[in-house]
Amino acid sequence: MLIDPVDYLLTQPAGSACTAMTPNGVAFLIREDKEGLRAYYAQCSVEIRLAARPIADVLVVALMCRLGGRDSATFESWLNLADPDQAQSLASLTCQSYIDVHIYVGARQPARSLRSPNGLRRGATAIIEALPDFRAWPMQAFDRAKAAWQADYPTVQALWASLSPAPGGAEHEPHSPDVTPPLPPHAGTPLAMALRFSDPPCQLRCAPRPLAIVTRFHTAVYGDCQLSPDFCAQPGIAPFLPSSFEPHGSP
Repeated sequence: MLIDPVDYLLTQPAGSACTAMTPNGVAFLIREDKEGLRAYYAQCSVEIRLAARPIADVLVVALMCRLGGRDSATFESWLNLADPDQAQSLASLTCQSYIDVHIYVGARQPARSLRSPNGLRRGATAIIEALPDFRAWPMQAFDRAKAAWQADYPTVQALWASLSPAPGGAEHEPHSPDVTPPLPPHAGTPLAMALRFSDPPCQLRCAPRPLAIVTRFHTAVYGDCQLSPDFCAQPGIAPFLPSSFEPHGSP
């Protein structure tokens, strides 16, 4: 049974954070108390950094957020690309316009929301294009690789300082949930539903190659994934699927 990220976050102490997919793409979710919420004023600056590091045949991805330029408001998140939901988050970063930060106090609705322009598109695309060089890894291997990276930078502040900022920077803009339209899920199959990208060319065109590479990576990792013929026949997907792959429902 999947755990709702907001429900999970609300069980954690103030200062905790995680990432989650929303209708507007991947977002940071932060847990705070009423006292801590005061630090996140309406025009609080938002910085987002992304990096990947190959460690013992595992490609580990770190996604970090820093609010108001403060060490105490620096948060880390890790993406295991062998998990299709987490690979979906990285694929979304190649095309979403903004990265939202939602701050929760006690209720399931955010007490405050901030928004940063997405300056991670090129970096996310480069990481995804490195995926074919790796074979599937188990969760235990990912945990060991992540721990090795954390050992080099034992504090979240040290890890933040080690990551290069994205070109163009990311400055805060007022939160407006209607700016970026939601991407409805592609009906049909587990992998496509996990990726939550839709078929219309106006939406698929934004990142066909990264989406196709993630799809290819996961057809290799999860052999029982079923993709519909229509999904696989799209110009942005078909060239990157393995030649031996047969869509679900093929004659």
